Amino acid sequence: MSLFTQPIYVLTLVIVLAIWATPDVLDSIRKHPKGDTVVVRDGGSHNFFRLGLSAAIIAAALLAYFQPQGTLPYHRPYLFVLGLVLALAGFALRRWAIRTFGASSPSTSPPTPTSA
Repeated sequence: MSLFTQPIYVLTLVIVLAIWATPDVLDSIRKHPKGDTVVVRDGGSHNFFRLGLSAAIIAAALLAYFQPQGTLPYHRPYLFVLGLVLALAGFALRRWAIRTFGASSPSTSPPTPTSA
């Protein structure tokens, strides 16, 4: 029996994924540079990462739904909660790092004569 057949697990997973992903999506929209003079320096890796992460989440959900025998057979509720706790802890650590080190990290813009 898959955890996806129990609505409380699905609802909890969707809520945690929303808590985990929404701030980063909003930050990327709000803080994305605008204009024709913007030089993209990530070589497309940011979009590649987004696409890969989305594909992995969708593939994992589909595999768990269509092949429930391939999921963890023991201690499912405990491992599910542990996974949620780890996801939220990673989210908290990332937000703390952005808040703490974001102001002190070097700018990605090219140096100007006044900043040298």
